[in-house]
Amino acid sequence: MRMSCWGLAFLFLSSMWTVAGCARRDGLGDGQEGTDEDAGIHGGDQDTGGAVCADGTVAEGSFRIENSWDVGALEGCERITGTLTIAGGAVLVSVSVLSSLTTVDGDLAIEGNASLSTLDGLDQLTTIGGALRIQDNSGLTDATALGGLRSLAGSLSLGGALPGATEPSFNANLTGVDFGSLETVGGDVRVQYNTRLASLGPASSLTATIGSVTVADNPSLSDLSMFGGATALGGDLTVSNCPQLAALSGLGALATIQGNVRLWDNFGLTDLSSLGSLTAVHGLLELKGNDALLALDGLGALEMAGGGVFIQNHARLESIVALGSLTQVGGEIRVSLNDRLTDLGGFAAVVSVDGAITVDQNGRLTTLGGLGLVETVGDVTIQHNPRLATLEAFGGLTTINGVVTVRFNPVLPNCVATNLFAPVATVAGSLDIGNNLDPCLSEPSPCELGQTCTERCDEVGYALCQ
Repeated sequence: MRMSCWGLAFLFLSSMWTVAGCARRDGLGDGQEGTDEDAGIHGGDQDTGGAVCADGTVAEGSFRIENSWDVGALEGCERITGTLTIAGGAVLVSVSVLSSLTTVDGDLAIEGNASLSTLDGLDQLTTIGGALRIQDNSGLTDATALGGLRSLAGSLSLGGALPGATEPSFNANLTGVDFGSLETVGGDVRVQYNTRLASLGPASSLTATIGSVTVADNPSLSDLSMFGGATALGGDLTVSNCPQLAALSGLGALATIQGNVRLWDNFGLTDLSSLGSLTAVHGLLELKGNDALLALDGLGALEMAGGGVFIQNHARLESIVALGSLTQVGGEIRVSLNDRLTDLGGFAAVVSVDGAITVDQNGRLTTLGGLGLVETVGDVTIQHNPRLATLEAFGGLTTINGVVTVRFNPVLPNCVATNLFAPVATVAGSLDIGNNLDPCLSEPSPCELGQTCTERCDEVGYALCQ
C-alpha cells in the first residue's frame, strides 16, 4: 500500500516526539566522571525507550531535566543512581511527577529555573548521596517540599555562585525553605544571595559535625534556625551582610568551631546570646562592622581563640567585658576603629598572646584595662587613640617578641610609654615611641617665661620647669 508524502511526514515527526519525550541520560561508561556538558543534551543523549522506570523503580545513570517530557520520563522512579539536574530555564513549570523519588545517589542540582515556582514532587526525597545545589532560580518561591530530607552526604548550597562561575547567582524570589528533618550534612553549607528569604525554616535535627557554614548577602534574613541542632563545625562560621539579622538564633547548641568565626557587617545585629554554649574557636574570632552591637554578651563561655581575636569597626560597641572567660589567644589581638569602646576589660584573664597586640583608632578608649595579666606578646602597636592617657594596666609584661610602636596618642605622654616598655626584661625588637603628648610643647606653656621645660613622669607631673 502506498503512503502519501503527508503520511511519511507524520511518521517522521511522531518518531522525533518519541525521542524528545525520553529522559536525558548521560552516555558515560562505568567509573567515568563527567560534567553537565557530558550528560544529556550535549552528545550523550540516549533513547531510554519511554518511561525510565517502567519495569522497576531504579533509574541507572545521571539525568538532566529541561522540560515536561524529560521529567515525565522519570515518573515512578524511586532512586536515581547518578546525578539529577533540574535546569528548566523558562520552560519547566512542575516536577510533581517525581513524587516517588526517595534517593539520589549523586548530586541534586536545581539551577537556572525561571518558571519553576515550587519543588512539589520532591516531598518523599530523604537521601542525597552527593551535594544539593539550589542556585540561580529566578522563578522559585517555595522549596519547603524538601522538608523530608534526612541525609545529605555532600555540601548544601542555597544560592551562591554556580560551580566554576565568578559572578553571583540569586534565588531572587525564594521565600520558603524547610530542612527540619535534616540529620546529617557531610560537607559545607552556604546560604547566599537569597534576596527575599526571611527565615531558614524550622530547626533541623542536625547533631553531627558539619563543615563550614557561610550565611552571607541575604538582605531579608532574620534567623538561622535550620542549624538548631548542630553542636560543632569542622570548618568556619561566617555570617556577613545580613542587615535584618538581629540575633543568631539557631546557633545555640554550638560548642566547638574548628575554623574561624567571622561576624561581618551585619548592621542590625544586637544580640550574641545564642552563642552562649560556645567554648572553643580554634581559628580566628573576628567581629567587624556590626554597627548596632553594644556589647559581646553571649560570648561568656568562650575560653579559647586559637587564631586570635579581631574586634573592628563598630560604631556603638561600648563593652567587651563578656569575653572574661577567654584565657588562650593563639594569634593576634586587634582592637581598632571602635568609636565608643572605653577599655579592654574582656581580656582580663589572658596571660599569653602568641601574636601581636594592636590597639588602633578607638575614639573613646581611655585605658588598656583588661591586659594586666599579659606577660608575653609579639609586636605591640598602640596608636591613634585620642583619649588614651595611661598604660598602667599593661604593666605585667615580661617578654616582647617583636617591635613596640606607640605613636599619635595625643593625651598620652611619651615618657609614660617609655617608662613602661623600656624596663621589660626581653624586647626582641626596637622601641618606636613618639608623636604622643609632649607637655613641654603644649599651649599654654607649663613653665614661666625664661624657664626650661623638661618632660618627666613622676608623682610631680609631666613637666619639670627650671
